Amino acid sequence: MRRTPSNVRSNEAVAYARVSTKDQEREGFSIPAQLRLINEYAAVHGLKITETYTEAETAGHTGREAFGRMMNALKSPGTCRTILVEKTDRLYRNARDMVDLNDLKVEIHFIKEGRAVSEDSKPSDKLVNTILTATAQHFLDNLREETRKGMLEKARSGLWPSSAPLGYLNTPGPNGKKIIVPDPEMATHVQRMFERYSTGRFSLRQVAQLAVDEGMRFRRSTGPMPAETVRKMLKNPIFNGRFVWDGVEYEGSHEPLVSVETFDRVQEVLQCKRAVPLRITEIMLAYKGLMTCRHCGCAIVGQIQKKRYTYYRCSGYKGSCHEPYAREEVLDQSFSEQLDLLSIDDEVMGLIEDGIRKLSEEGETDRVGAMNEANQILRALKGRQELLYEDRLEGRIDTATYDRKAVELRRKTRSAEERLAALKNPSRTRGTERPHSGTLELARTASREYSRRSGPEKREMLDYLVSNCSWGDGRLDVEFKHPYALLAVANAEYRQKKAAGEPSDGLCQLWYPRRD
Repeated sequence: MRRTPSNVRSNEAVAYARVSTKDQEREGFSIPAQLRLINEYAAVHGLKITETYTEAETAGHTGREAFGRMMNALKSPGTCRTILVEKTDRLYRNARDMVDLNDLKVEIHFIKEGRAVSEDSKPSDKLVNTILTATAQHFLDNLREETRKGMLEKARSGLWPSSAPLGYLNTPGPNGKKIIVPDPEMATHVQRMFERYSTGRFSLRQVAQLAVDEGMRFRRSTGPMPAETVRKMLKNPIFNGRFVWDGVEYEGSHEPLVSVETFDRVQEVLQCKRAVPLRITEIMLAYKGLMTCRHCGCAIVGQIQKKRYTYYRCSGYKGSCHEPYAREEVLDQSFSEQLDLLSIDDEVMGLIEDGIRKLSEEGETDRVGAMNEANQILRALKGRQELLYEDRLEGRIDTATYDRKAVELRRKTRSAEERLAALKNPSRTRGTERPHSGTLELARTASREYSRRSGPEKREMLDYLVSNCSWGDGRLDVEFKHPYALLAVANAEYRQKKAAGEPSDGLCQLWYPRRD
């Protein structure tokens, strides 16, 4: 190694060390290893290290923090003019960094390369430095190109080639390539965000705030995500099993967090802007916009007094109305009593389950037919995929056309597979749950569950069960949604006749299964 040049202005120097990848860390290029080499070199050559700068970022990445701090320090008058670094590509990989350092008139010691460069270096030494810098630049450009090719090839094989989005985690796959899998802590929160927004009743900010309230934590923020960030998240097809890379959409091999149906419904809400933004205080008003005044038909509106008491009154939009204020607690009790109309006793439950069994037997034939039809659709779609692949191999279509058509076919295939899976497991099919495990169970527990829920949860439950409600003279009238309306009518008739002492045999006809 060459001796330290005689024109060094002082015995002070700064040390700079950097790693850009975890592979370099494993291969022995760790920052501690670099600093050990630099310190040994300084001790041998009588140099005193006054400041050490370290970072773990690629040299091609703009805005390196430690490098920038070092440059600013070297610009100050009276500071040392010597930099100690392991080798060329640890300090810079582009001509701009070299020019900037030359302008500072510093002396740089490249320890492993056994050379030092300064303003007074020979032209041949400067030429060598320029060549090595250009070589490092070429290496970086080539590395970028190869990385881009590798990521593109990974995308074409259905693997997400970058950092996992919120709700997923990066993990090694069976073949050694990294894949994304659902995050056991965050995936459920992401699913709820999609499900809530798909109803059209929540704004983007409300969806994020409710997620935080339930324990969701975002990676780069301690509070709710900005509305625009939530919008981008809800539009990202990666949660639906697809993803876009370099402007092209691919069908992913990862597990989707939301179904095709839910994702499409969210896109409709985003496009139509059906979700009306509300002030955060309005989330606490459980009955806002749910009732009208029985006297004049105006909306019943709420307001909070003394930051703790909530009252509801007629808006008086059509003129003065004599309907007095009602405390929220009074409305809570009234709604609970209305929901009690759905409660079914054990005797009725037995009758209904008998009817369900009969309907299940009749519906099995229809289900088998629907499964056969779904299988035929799947076979047709897979046949179209094979023909499309042959067209690509024979050169009848280009890569861009193939990728576009392949994504659409895989999307249709996945939708058909979801439909077939739902038919094979009817108890999991949305909207077709067995009544005693879904609709009837909710009806039996509605009043009790309602009483123990908070304001937003109560509203969510009411939106599911009731449609039109009116309030006046201390009395609440509600209209239940289908099928709860049928259940409420039949249950009221059943209770009335049972109270009149009619025998059980005469009441059974109320609960015979009906096609509607």
